[in-house]
Order: sequence, then C-alpha cells, then structure tokens
Amino acid sequence: MNDQDRVSIHDAMEQQSISISIASIITSLHARCSDIVAVNPIEGRYDSSKTLSQKVKLIGPIVSRFDTLCAVKDVVDPIADEMLAEFVIDSHFKS
Repeated sequence: MNDQDRVSIHDAMEQQSISISIASIITSLHARCSDIVAVNPIEGRYDSSKTLSQKVKLIGPIVSRFDTLCAVKDVVDPIADEMLAEFVIDSHFKS
C-alpha cells in the first residue's frame, strides 16, 4: 500500500467523510460503513515474533481504527494441503 492510499484510508476512517474534487465539482461524502480488510503478511509468511503492524506494514493510527483484528494463520502441512487440493480439484471435475 502506498503512502497516499494510507492517508486516504486514515482520513476516511477518522473523519467519516471523503472529499472529492472532479471536473470543478468539490464535495464531501459521508463514509459511514463497516470496513472489512484482508491483508497478506510481508514475505508471504506469518511471523509470530512481530506485531501486526510490522507484519502488514500498516501504521498504528489505521490499525487502531478497527474494532476487531483477527489473524488467520496457514500452518504448513504438506499432507493436509495435498488432501485439500485434491478435494477442490475433484469437486470441480464432478460438477
């Protein structure tokens, strides 16, 4: 995520409005909604020794705006991964 996107997200979450300036029209829209965000960890693996902010490179003020944070870890298990892959492939061929 680049710095401009981080600033835009932080402003929308903090002020609950988004300012738009297009074709000489300047307005502000209310941004009251639920946010559900999914991010991948840096380097593609979940590192339990780092904080959430370090794992996904989000600044503290943005992370603090969320009411609930949930980390879903993929435990590396080649046997279980192969069984899941076969199930998914078989389910597509049988339909």
